[in-house]
Amino acid sequence: MKQVGPLCALVFCAGVLCGEMLLAGYVFQWHFLPREVAPKMSYSEFVSVLLTGIAVILAVLALFVASLAIWGYSQFKDLTRAASAEHLEKMLNGGAFRNEVEALIIKHVSSQLEHGDLRKLLAERVDIIIQGDAAKRAAGASADTDFKD
Repeated sequence: MKQVGPLCALVFCAGVLCGEMLLAGYVFQWHFLPREVAPKMSYSEFVSVLLTGIAVILAVLALFVASLAIWGYSQFKDLTRAASAEHLEKMLNGGAFRNEVEALIIKHVSSQLEHGDLRKLLAERVDIIIQGDAAKRAAGASADTDFKD
């Protein structure tokens, strides 16, 4: 993005220089072609050409500003995400906020263990683990005894 600044300045200066050359040619009536071949331009045509040029320059400038806005928004989003994560980490590492969060978690888990389905779910999972391990141990014990005989 640092290379865009000089490039834009160069394009702007070239546009201004071309505009000044056209204006000087019109004001001082410099002709690059012989007068017989040179087209006659009325004042209204000249103004319409200048306004068209200004409109094109403004359109390019608007595109440049839009690209800067999109780039700035993405940078702003990344910076705010990093700052909020850092702030939350500071708050959770120490202080009253950490104690509040821990108390809420303990309160919620305790109420789920006493009145909710968490107790049944934990009991089912522990039973599955114990039964699965018992089957593995039984299979391992029979395999060990087969090799010892």
